[in-house]
Amino acid sequence: MNSKANILLVDDQPARLLSYDVILRDLDENLVHARSGIEALKLLMAQEFAVILLDVNMPDMDGFETASLIHQHPRYEKTPIIFVTGVHVTDFDRLKGYKLGAFDYVYIPIVPEILRAKVSVLVELYHKRRELERTNTALANANSALHREKEHELSKLNFSLQSANDALTQTNQQLQAETAQRQATQDALERSAAVLRAINENTQVLIFAKDFDGRVIMANPAALRAIGKPLDEVLGKTDREFLASVDSAVAIMENDRHVINSGHAAVFEETIEFPHGRRIYLATKSPNLDATGKSLGIISVSVDITDQKNVENALKLADRRKDEFLAMLAHELRNPLAPLRMVTEMMGPADKLSMRHDEMLQIMRHQVQVLIRLVDDLMEVSRITRGKILLQRRVIDLREVIRDAVEISRPLIDSGNHELAIHLPPSPLLVEIDDIRIAQVIANLLNNAAKYTPDGGHISIEVGVADGQAIIRVRDDGIGISPELLPEMFDLFVQGDVVSTRAKGGLGIGLALVRDLVRLHGGDAFAKSDGRGRGSEFSVHLPISADVLASAQDQAGFIPPSSGRRARERVLIVDDNESACRAVKMALELLGANTLVTHDGPTALQRLEEFEPTLVLLDLGLPGMDGHELARRIRKIETIAQPRLVAVTGWGHEQVRATSRDVGIDEHLVKPIGIRDIERLLQPPESPDRPGKRRQMGFKVP
Repeated sequence: MNSKANILLVDDQPARLLSYDVILRDLDENLVHARSGIEALKLLMAQEFAVILLDVNMPDMDGFETASLIHQHPRYEKTPIIFVTGVHVTDFDRLKGYKLGAFDYVYIPIVPEILRAKVSVLVELYHKRRELERTNTALANANSALHREKEHELSKLNFSLQSANDALTQTNQQLQAETAQRQATQDALERSAAVLRAINENTQVLIFAKDFDGRVIMANPAALRAIGKPLDEVLGKTDREFLASVDSAVAIMENDRHVINSGHAAVFEETIEFPHGRRIYLATKSPNLDATGKSLGIISVSVDITDQKNVENALKLADRRKDEFLAMLAHELRNPLAPLRMVTEMMGPADKLSMRHDEMLQIMRHQVQVLIRLVDDLMEVSRITRGKILLQRRVIDLREVIRDAVEISRPLIDSGNHELAIHLPPSPLLVEIDDIRIAQVIANLLNNAAKYTPDGGHISIEVGVADGQAIIRVRDDGIGISPELLPEMFDLFVQGDVVSTRAKGGLGIGLALVRDLVRLHGGDAFAKSDGRGRGSEFSVHLPISADVLASAQDQAGFIPPSSGRRARERVLIVDDNESACRAVKMALELLGANTLVTHDGPTALQRLEEFEPTLVLLDLGLPGMDGHELARRIRKIETIAQPRLVAVTGWGHEQVRATSRDVGIDEHLVKPIGIRDIERLLQPPESPDRPGKRRQMGFKVP
């Protein structure tokens, strides 16, 4: 009859040991308790056990370490062990257990029937083995003689076993080396993980990890601070569930979905409305892929660019306000120019004035034209760097342009007591240019030479031809240009050296405009200097076309009334600037028109049916009812013959012109208009110079 088998129950929890007793009581075997791996080893040294029930997770020494020590003892190397665990073990852990001699695993909560059946089988095997051992002992006694005879073979067998053991030792050493290498790798990974944790916890960048459905699975401290919520209120939720602004959440989720669907990283500018204010982020979103390339979600890294955007918007606003200021300034400057130009053009030919007055009149006319173009530059200063200044080219002798430029600069040159030397070619040098623009360029260079040359200095201007180009050089013996500033002389807003005793301003916009105007003509401008105190040289290179036309006749001066004009055209003038009204009225009456002047829209409407005008000249900037509204109302009156409507205004941008067309205005002229424009407006219907077919002349804003 078999004696009872010993069953060792190893667990650090008394309650679980008691449950084992209850489950295994029916086996009628000896149940022995141990509350740690060390206690189990002590019991194993004292007695033999049929089976060991061993808890995996124990303090000090876990189940795997205990099993390893048990099976290292030859006496217990085959003792069956059943591991008990409360967590799901990986295949690696299971393999590790089996290598240590585990018979099986039992998971908590324990199913009594399963545990009892497994232990019962092992106990039965133990009894069978014990019985077999007794039989073997008998057989051993009977066969001792045979064993002695086989000692030689056994020696050979032991030698083979020793060889196998040596191989096993070598394998174990290799395994230990690999383990050490894995440990070093693990240590490096842990160090890297520590660095990443430090970055994640201390960076000001917002970092989110989201699953395929947009639910947050990770958010760093900076992200939690930004949204003002703890981690437990964010994990497992979508942006719509934790962001205060639904619009912000929807936009972010659309960007996330775009990255997930495309499988490619992308950068987005995202605006988020927080309770404490609006913030703008530059978000880089990348797909989070598994080993097979399947998308698991996204990783989002966002940088706060609110301050940069605010600065950018402030700069844009400042630039827009600058353009508005320049446009308004040019508009206001046109009002006094309009009557000045009209009066100078109506002063008539020289036979009614003395020769001296006629010379003065020509100078006034010329200076008005120059002033008009300078005002145009004010409006176009914001367009200089884009190269969109309108050129009005004509074929002209370059010597005439030089003389005009010298005339413009002569007062400043004379005020400094400078000696000016002019070297021009003996024969005409024809070029196709905007002569007023190029005169402005040369005058600018002469003015700079006069400003930056001490009193009594020497200035020269010479014109020559080389390599198919007309070359204009302006030299002085003034303060010169430092070498470090020389390469930047034609850049916008760069100022040269200014002598403290001659505080006459810097080079600011002037030289930048010089270079851009010359380049628009297909040429270029250059600066040279040997350094401070050694003077300067500025040169302008203009191309000369081989097929340039003959010099066009100068069209400046008084234009007599046309014999083909209709008699007594009725013109209604609507403008709140009285000086401008008087000048236009005088010009119209001189050309034979019948005129009526009003200064506001309502008065113009009242006098319209009574006067029955054939032409209405209206300012757009009228008080109360502006010119566009007045035009709308005129076009709705069915009781009169509709007159031609011409806007005469200081506003010339395309948007204003488009509005003029929309409300029924036939033509849009920009102040100051000249007598040529008045003459053209009074041309008969068949004239090629009538509105819509007019030549490009006078002051014009593109």
